[in-house]
Amino acid sequence: MNVDQMDVAALCQCIWEVEYKYDLLDFNVGGVKVWQYMRMPIYYYVAEQAGLFLAPHVQKNTTISKLAKICKYLFGALFHNPFLRRGPVEQVVIEHPRSMKLAGEEVDIYSHFYVRELKRKGIPYLSLDRADLSSSHRKAYDSERSFIDIFPVLVKLIGLFSRPCLTEQQRATLQAVSERLSRQVGVSLDLEALLASAVPKFKINKRLYQALFKRLKPKRLVVVVSYAYGDAICAAKELGIETLEIQHGTFSRYHLGYSYPDTKSGLDYFPDAFMAWGSFWRDMGVLPLPSEAIQVVGFPYFIGLKDRYAHIKKNDKRVVVLSQGALGAKIAEQVYALRDVLSDYDIIYKLHPGEFARWQDYEPLCKLAEQPNVRIAKEDNLYELLAGAGYQIGVFSTAVYEGIGFGCRTLLLDLPGVEYMTDLVEQGLASMVRNEDDLLKALGEAGDPEASFDPGAVFGCDASVRP
Repeated sequence: MNVDQMDVAALCQCIWEVEYKYDLLDFNVGGVKVWQYMRMPIYYYVAEQAGLFLAPHVQKNTTISKLAKICKYLFGALFHNPFLRRGPVEQVVIEHPRSMKLAGEEVDIYSHFYVRELKRKGIPYLSLDRADLSSSHRKAYDSERSFIDIFPVLVKLIGLFSRPCLTEQQRATLQAVSERLSRQVGVSLDLEALLASAVPKFKINKRLYQALFKRLKPKRLVVVVSYAYGDAICAAKELGIETLEIQHGTFSRYHLGYSYPDTKSGLDYFPDAFMAWGSFWRDMGVLPLPSEAIQVVGFPYFIGLKDRYAHIKKNDKRVVVLSQGALGAKIAEQVYALRDVLSDYDIIYKLHPGEFARWQDYEPLCKLAEQPNVRIAKEDNLYELLAGAGYQIGVFSTAVYEGIGFGCRTLLLDLPGVEYMTDLVEQGLASMVRNEDDLLKALGEAGDPEASFDPGAVFGCDASVRP
């Protein structure tokens, strides 16, 4: 493969091929299926080395601030840890570490409505939240939430005395895999170092979770990000505890946390069931679960957000263009090329925040802005725009899914990254637009009452979440 043509789809294909050839999902080191456990970190590592992703910027701290964070972290690890809890619970919920303020309280917007139902029904539960040394807990420590910062502390300490032992055959396999992927992505990779260090981490975490579950005696483990907690899921499964994941974001056939197209056998570290936002995610056929194990429950947070703008009347002659960072000029160029077909439509070009100060550097966008029916939007509320629009034009941003949730007819431009959205097109929730003829056809289909379009397919239609 030409490394200059490497993109996310091509990288995923490379990884799937080596997985199948070397049976990596069952690659067992000391009782740990370590490739299965580290699949997402491997993907991020290879993608970053290949230049597809940039390493996140790490803010530098003073020595004093570092010491303060360490002390605060260790205090929470010692005195807010779940091993101090007494009495059994029926469910344990491992939250998403990110939080948002809802009704004055910092919550995990993905699991919040689920645990609210547990509380309403009087089902005893314990939520677990994690942080790291570079951040702190924004959610409150209380009678129904503990912090699991003690886990990485113990992994670090016990790991000093644990060393994984790979056989010569295992080292040869990883060397062959590293060399093959290195040739395909055009950079040198060392997967052995990455995987070997994960073995003791998995074993220690698994023992800690099993000790915790034996103490709390839950019947169900609920996780928000399954690929971050393979050790907890494995611990629960071995104890006969049901495992369940709540959807926390968009995914596609190119999200390696969920897509296993060449799986030869079952997965040890994937949950037994999945709570999906809408039928779209279930019907995509990506999740490595039978359809009966995928429950459609809606996304209450988004549904509540959408309800705030329910008073806004839709304008079927309004189009919102969703710009995206590095694609800004290309999106503007294609929309400009389609301007004659859209001459009777009110076009609102919503800039990405990173483009506010530089959008005039895009020649195609400047030409587009001169059109009498085009307005460049900066600070406008995105959800207000989507609530009032009949159509949206985009490529692969999360806002595209939100626009569908707001009932916008979706037109996708054939630009890099649109491969993420193939399932939207296949399920009739979006139309691919490569030229004027495609656009005319898509606009015509939108007026057809027989055309298949269900805005509730992505985020659901109600806020009911059943525990």
